[in-house]
Amino acid sequence: QKTSRLLSGLYTFVFILNEPLNSTIKSLRESYTRGLHYGDNEYAFASAISVLMHSFFSGKELTSLESDYRLFKDKADECNHKRIINYHPLFLFIVFMVRNDTSQSLNDLNEVWESSLMKAPEEAEVNFQCRIFSLQLQVKYLFGDYQSAAEIAEKCHDHNIEKKFSGRYDLCHHIFYYGLLCAVLARTTKDEKWAFQLRIQIGKIQEWASLSPFNCEQKLSLLEAELVFLENSDDEAKIKFDQAVEQAAQNGFIQDKAIAHERAYMFYLDKGDVNQASHHYGNAHDAHLKWGAKRKAMQLSENCPF
Repeated sequence: QKTSRLLSGLYTFVFILNEPLNSTIKSLRESYTRGLHYGDNEYAFASAISVLMHSFFSGKELTSLESDYRLFKDKADECNHKRIINYHPLFLFIVFMVRNDTSQSLNDLNEVWESSLMKAPEEAEVNFQCRIFSLQLQVKYLFGDYQSAAEIAEKCHDHNIEKKFSGRYDLCHHIFYYGLLCAVLARTTKDEKWAFQLRIQIGKIQEWASLSPFNCEQKLSLLEAELVFLENSDDEAKIKFDQAVEQAAQNGFIQDKAIAHERAYMFYLDKGDVNQASHHYGNAHDAHLKWGAKRKAMQLSENCPF
């Protein structure tokens, strides 16, 4: 029982800096199995959630991740332990991304998230709310609803989400998407506050990348690419976008590779280089599809500018 709890804590909070994120999953699964064996369901299913979150952050194919979730949920039902995993907001994000069902809008997803929050146990409510905000920021950014994403970012700040996520990879993930949002808003609104915020997020990601390059360096390179794009340093931007793509591929973060290609497409389109823009656009579509994000791939197909 002690081993289960020790593994859960070490591989959720400590070894995320020392090892590639996907290498923590095996030990977290062991913690889950040991917890079930000794009847420590609370830590067993806490480990299950860490398995799901680390799998998600490290780019596991989403339909496979959905299957993992359902297996954990079935076991939770069998153990009569439905307190947290049954209402976890990540599952709703995955279902939204892997389905081609255009009848469900972003607003519909938000309503389902709010409904799941009402069903969540009281002790998990704050944690769920922060996860919902973070996932809302990501999905609204991915689908180009930047104004709504900015409103969600304000809620994240009001709820002190960085403190709530302290010590978890969730924080790096959240900072990354907020930085990407800041970059877009800096270009579209010309408001210097967003460029200022982008630089702040780069500084935060630099700390993560210095401690855990195999988990974070591609995120840093992409944010730096966005900054030099904003500053019209075209040659440096080309290098940084290529670097972000290569690092994401090397480190196994397929979703980061997809975003890097998509942002590179926007850069080259802005510069009038249609050939390079088309190249990155196609690669972005293929990478999103490989990740399992069928809905995002469909959006790219339907809005192809070429």
